[in-house]
Amino acid sequence: MAALPALGSRLARQWDLTFAGEPFRHGYSSVVLSVRQGGRPLALKLTWPPGQAGGEADALAAWRARGVVELVAADKPRGALLLERLDASRSLASIPLAEAAATAGALMRTLAIEAPQSFPSLQAAARQLAATFAARQRWLRNPVPGQWVTLAARLAADLARDPARCLVHTDLHYDNILASDRPGQQWVAIDPTAAVGPPERSVAEMLWTRADELPGPQAITGLLGTLVDNGQLDPAKAVAWGFVRTIDYWLWGLENGLTSHPLRCQRIAHALAPMAEQSNLPHKHLSNIGCHEPFRRPPRPGQLSTRPGIMCQRRLLTAGQSIGSSTIDWHGTSAGAGRAEPGRSRRRPPPAGRGRARPAWSWPG
Repeated sequence: MAALPALGSRLARQWDLTFAGEPFRHGYSSVVLSVRQGGRPLALKLTWPPGQAGGEADALAAWRARGVVELVAADKPRGALLLERLDASRSLASIPLAEAAATAGALMRTLAIEAPQSFPSLQAAARQLAATFAARQRWLRNPVPGQWVTLAARLAADLARDPARCLVHTDLHYDNILASDRPGQQWVAIDPTAAVGPPERSVAEMLWTRADELPGPQAITGLLGTLVDNGQLDPAKAVAWGFVRTIDYWLWGLENGLTSHPLRCQRIAHALAPMAEQSNLPHKHLSNIGCHEPFRRPPRPGQLSTRPGIMCQRRLLTAGQSIGSSTIDWHGTSAGAGRAEPGRSRRRPPPAGRGRARPAWSWPG
């Protein structure tokens, strides 16, 4: 903190900035100062240690202001980012959950661009989770139901073979999506930690961070359904990543002495476990879908098109509806696989151990 005034002065000369005189904002490892460049209001973000700014700058440069805050300039050695100024007083955490989830889901799709080679792989992250879940559980003296840890490890091993190469914001939550004055982009993401993989990786944080507003399992799966529909995500991948990351966060919270986070994770895992046990991961032909293409379910009678920008009529959630009214089509992952008969509505799968057995699936290769 003692070095901030001198650093700020150097950067002001370098980028021709004037300080706006407003109180600065801060996070765990950064401070954000309100500045102007000519007549344009901007934000100067200073990170510590300075090396943390490099990955964020590279991610913002790759997205080119598509769904994220605009990067105006960067000085990576000094840990400085000059950014578009957003309305820090308005985040998605401040609006009704149904509307916030619909907006966040759509943003996940917007951010799903083809990734450059320079970012970490979610395949490696999933492989690491699969290999360490059991040991972490034993070290903590088995706080998580054993069948859930086994299930999370199996799903993580499958996800480690997903060849998707989208650029993914791995810290996307409601407080990290701020209001913008841009035409056609009312909300944009900030503070990206980027990786390469499927966009479904981002759903778990959206379940955790407002879990206290969800009264029960139906509301939790309804929230997931809203994210899936508005992000046009693959539902089986979303369930798998949601469950795996929830077990991971549960263990992490206990490893770090937290109390409330593990309780939230327990509620979410309880809601997702039946679907995680029964859901198929996507079939082989879906693994090669490009990042710019949304997941498409086979159309059914009475359903609107699932091309970009058009939601399924029966599941679109608005701010005036109950969050628990949304459902996910767990069967529609390929033509002819588990599809509803004409005129029949889709229902949630039966509890584990009941109903028709589902075929196993693995990533190609």
